[in-house]
Amino acid sequence: MVELSQIVIPILNGLSTGLSLALVAVGLTLVFGVMHVVNMAHTEFYMIGAYLILVLLGVVGNYWVALVLAAVAVAVIALPVERFVFAPIRDRDPVQSMIISFALLFISHRAAFEIFGGRIRSISTPVSGATDLWLVTYPTERLLIIVAAAVVLTLAWIFLERTRYGLLIRASAQDIENARSLGIRVDRVYAMTFAISAFLATIAAGFLAPIQGVYPTVGLTVLLDIFIIAIVGGMGSIPGAVVAALLIGLTRSIATIWIAPWTTQLLVFVLVIAVILVRPQGIFSN
Repeated sequence: MVELSQIVIPILNGLSTGLSLALVAVGLTLVFGVMHVVNMAHTEFYMIGAYLILVLLGVVGNYWVALVLAAVAVAVIALPVERFVFAPIRDRDPVQSMIISFALLFISHRAAFEIFGGRIRSISTPVSGATDLWLVTYPTERLLIIVAAAVVLTLAWIFLERTRYGLLIRASAQDIENARSLGIRVDRVYAMTFAISAFLATIAAGFLAPIQGVYPTVGLTVLLDIFIIAIVGGMGSIPGAVVAALLIGLTRSIATIWIAPWTTQLLVFVLVIAVILVRPQGIFSN
């Protein structure tokens, strides 16, 4: 029989991973919901952000300053990508955006390999030690990830729901033609949405990179998870992305109590198949 203390750590692991992945998934689903673009290279912002954190950490010497600077820098990098790559194909067949984003994915991989090499680089954790909880002792770093990711997701929700810019984004997502007729500068909304998605991906990289390391294909390690989350939660649904990320993170982590870690991915695929069969549009889509 499994004791309560044996479940606590997997639950906390699932929360830390799930909330971090939710940051990336929210960016992906936000872009799809507003721009109707399937960006297969979205997790490359995660990779670029991780490398920028690594570089900036050596310059400024403070992890949190490096994280914020890297997130802002990647958001700025995302602007010309949206303007010159995705804007020209915005109203075309979505397959074209998938093909172009695949090309961007492999280009960024090669560029990162040429600049940084192929070896895994480590980022020093911003905190160390462990915290005594009620039943277990748990790494303080992971507890900080849970809290920080939850705070960032809450701030993102407040931005989208309570600010003028968030209102513009939501209006564009609901009816783009009506938004244009009301005088909303849709091109600016698209650019802002793309930049926000890149910003969130970099924040997620800052949380997970000290655990996973940094290497040219690190974005691929989260790409499959992100699209699974988007499918389960419903493409375009931000609440769905968060709930699905937590569901998958917790399912995968808790399942390791009873089954081998490598088989947990099979369990996630079974979950995806079940959702597609029962509710093809995702749990939270209308």
